[in-house]
Amino acid sequence: MAGTKSDQIRELLSTGMSDADIAKKVGCSRNLVYIVKSKAGKTGGKRRGPGRPKGSTSKASRNVNVSAGSLDDLLSGVRSIQAERDQLRKALENIRDVLNRVLG
Repeated sequence: MAGTKSDQIRELLSTGMSDADIAKKVGCSRNLVYIVKSKAGKTGGKRRGPGRPKGSTSKASRNVNVSAGSLDDLLSGVRSIQAERDQLRKALENIRDVLNRVLG
């Protein structure tokens, strides 16, 4: 068997042995088995730094193509945002009507 407990755990995990049996055989806690198991497939890729992640954008704002820079693209983007707003407003009105009927 391999030298470190983590190496031994990795080898035993590949055999399909249960976590509790591996912990008994290696002489460690089940938590260590779980930790080694969770880190098994991970590579040392780039990690994000501290701070808040970048927020997502709405569907309408993704449709706006600002890089083209033409007035037509800007107008079509504004129209799509207005259409999305109108759809959401209509849905809210329908929800309000249903709630008024049920509760009123």
